[in-house]
Formats: sequence, structure tokens, C-alpha cells
Amino acid sequence: MTRKWDHEVIKAAIRELHRSGESLCYTNVDQNHRALLQAAVRYFGTWEAAVHASGYSYDSFRRRPRADIPLTGHEPKPRKWRRKHRLRLFGDW
Repeated sequence: MTRKWDHEVIKAAIRELHRSGESLCYTNVDQNHRALLQAAVRYFGTWEAAVHASGYSYDSFRRRPRADIPLTGHEPKPRKWRRKHRLRLFGDW
């Protein structure tokens, strides 16, 4: 039997998973509820958007911090070009 998905059914399934105590992180849902994940991505664009539409903050389910948030609070140092690379690419100034 195939399940009919729409926005409301997907949001209700996500809420039910959360109520049952299952993690809403992407990896867990991909391993255990792939049909729900695929439907959520089809209807909402991303799993994160589907979780937000269900009324939850996805950041609380994330196992790893987002890549765009610096972990140390420092900006990365600019790369120092070695002299031979500068000369090869840009010539002698």
C-alpha cells in the first residue's frame, strides 16, 4: 500500500516521530523513515524546512554544528602565498 503524502500529512508524521521520542536528525530519519524524508524533501525542499514547518527548531536536533558558524569565533588567517607560487602566477612585480 502506498501512502499519499501532502504538506499536512508530512508535518503530522514529523510531530508523531518527535512525540514518540525519535531523533529528527537527518541521519536517523534517512536510516529509519526514508519515505517520509523523501516526501518532505519533495514538498518542502529540505528536511530542515519540513522540521521548521512542523513547529520545531532544527538546530536542536542537529548532531554537528553548521559549517557557516565559526567554532572558535576567529576569522581564518589569510593564506600566505609562497614566493615561487607568486612568481609563477603573477610574475615579478
